[in-house]
Amino acid sequence: GYVQKASNEWNEPLVAGFAGGDDGPAGKLLLDISDENIELSAMTIDNQDLVVRFYNSSSEPRSFRVRWNISAEAIIQVDLNGNKLSDVNQKRESLGQNYTDLELPQYGFQTLKLSGIKMN
Repeated sequence: GYVQKASNEWNEPLVAGFAGGDDGPAGKLLLDISDENIELSAMTIDNQDLVVRFYNSSSEPRSFRVRWNISAEAIIQVDLNGNKLSDVNQKRESLGQNYTDLELPQYGFQTLKLSGIKMN
């Protein structure tokens, strides 16, 4: 939609990756989003938990997959105050990569909290 086009013209996408020395996973992306209309709008660490927020810049509802290059003991959906709304399923592809399937309404956002994270 128009919002996505305007956003792409004005902004660089937020890209999350690992940083580290020669023995670390430097250069590897933390996550991959299957739909270009879904933007990673925020990412923070809250205590030992990773908090990520996705935004649907499309004028249509979107279903999408997030492939994680980390593993998490638990993923929950939280509100803007960090209160738990629901559990989120995490699955594993045949090649061993973890993923989560999500849906967002038009111009909607969703915040996930990943607990017990480890690099793959």
